[in-house]
Amino acid sequence: MGFIAYIKKTWVNDDTALAAESFQPLEDALQAVGQEVMTLAKKADIQPFGPGTGLWTKPAGAKLVEILLNGPAGGGGAGAREPSGTPSCGGGSGGAGSITRVVVPADSLPATVPVFVGTGGVGGAAQTVDGQPGANGSSGSGATTFGVAGTGAGVLFAAARGTGGTGGGAGVAGAAGSAGAGGTTPVGSGAASSATGTAGTAGGSGANSGGGSGGGVNAAGVASNGGAGGSTPIAAAAAGVVPGGAGAAATSPTSFFGGGGAGGAGNAAGPGGSGGKGATPSGGGGGGGGSVNGYPSGPGMAGGDGYAQITTYG
Repeated sequence: MGFIAYIKKTWVNDDTALAAESFQPLEDALQAVGQEVMTLAKKADIQPFGPGTGLWTKPAGAKLVEILLNGPAGGGGAGAREPSGTPSCGGGSGGAGSITRVVVPADSLPATVPVFVGTGGVGGAAQTVDGQPGANGSSGSGATTFGVAGTGAGVLFAAARGTGGTGGGAGVAGAAGSAGAGGTTPVGSGAASSATGTAGTAGGSGANSGGGSGGGVNAAGVASNGGAGGSTPIAAAAAGVVPGGAGAAATSPTSFFGGGGAGGAGNAAGPGGSGGKGATPSGGGGGGGGSVNGYPSGPGMAGGDGYAQITTYG
């Protein structure tokens, strides 16, 4: 590629043509930078890790290591199953797992490092007994870590888990699960349901987002929609719609930006809607919808698993 000459305007309005040859050093420098970027990209060694324990091995000639960790998310709580005339509240939703991203010199790390990736928390089961609150969702199994306690140098870096939402009750809102603490990028918390049995609330937004809470049935016997999953840079899961519609599961087609599942809708004449599953990595689980006696409430759904990706540049 070449540069064409152009006209330089001076303070005295003097038109001076600059020769194309004067740009040759700049062109050469840009080409060198481009070649260096392409070389680094070709040399990148990417080691992904799913739930469980794995082992990262430092490649020969490594210079820089990028460590990306996503903690597991919390599951959503189930909706309540209460008598007519009493608010039957939806379940609270799970919080997203945190994100930690760091870049370190390769020579600061040992030849191998164990990696632990946590699994998402389970959702609360549907309530099948009259006059009872919904079951709680559980927290993610544990932080995703680069390095494992009790081995080698121990935990070097970590991404915390999200916590689970609680089940709804009779005029008692399901509580929101918390987003994983710390990290290097904002992530979303879960959402609480309504204490009067009205519509659920959308989950907190972020690079990983929280789930939406479940809709309920109010004291007048009117059911309401669930809450949408929290927004990520990709999308937000659609809320469950009355009567008793399930909240949409979240998706993450890029293996990044885990969305929260949506909340299920309440139902005054049938089963409550189930929450939507949180996407992997790290999306919070949606809360279930409330129901009245004689019908099962909506279950909460699981949060997304954690994920780790270690990229080395030579």
